[in-house]
Amino acid sequence: MTKSIDNKILEAYKEVQRYEFGGVTSRLVAQKDMDNAKGAVKRLAAESRDSKFSDPAFDYLASSDAGVRYAASAYGKRHMDALGQMTIGALYSLRYEPVLKQYLKSDEIAKVKEVLDQFSKETYGHVVEEVAKAHEKVESRTENFSDEQKRDAKKVLKKYAEVYEALNLLESANFENLRPKAVGENYKMKFQDYVKSLTAEEE
Repeated sequence: MTKSIDNKILEAYKEVQRYEFGGVTSRLVAQKDMDNAKGAVKRLAAESRDSKFSDPAFDYLASSDAGVRYAASAYGKRHMDALGQMTIGALYSLRYEPVLKQYLKSDEIAKVKEVLDQFSKETYGHVVEEVAKAHEKVESRTENFSDEQKRDAKKVLKKYAEVYEALNLLESANFENLRPKAVGENYKMKFQDYVKSLTAEEE
């Protein structure tokens, strides 16, 4: 039974990896780094193997800012949906532990793991959603939420404060680890365009 569950978790994580560069594209667009976002879309083509889009279609998406924004929205959402279904415990084993090993000593990793372990059975999506809803209530300037609802929301923010900060750090670090691949694809396109321009001049 455990093996079956493990296999399901691994299959679910493959979806996270499949659309990983949708998430990278989304972050780069948010940072207004459209050049490297185009590279991320090209990388997404290799990683996702989406049945709806052939490589030429991804080339088309990567050729314009509008196409890149579409990819960031559509494939960024697929990535977040897949990530959101994973438990914190599964993500620690499959995603976060290798990141932590890049930056921390074993005793420091243990402290981060202790924070994550408190929420190991909750999904990433649930944590993010709870924090977002609580922020909305606390920061609301309207009368849509009562004082009691706002007090309860503050308790939710306090409950998830440490794990939410850890998740943000881990996802940001993971993005920075993947970003060079998007940059590489971008420069590959730039060099290919340069060589084409040289060929055109010869003709």
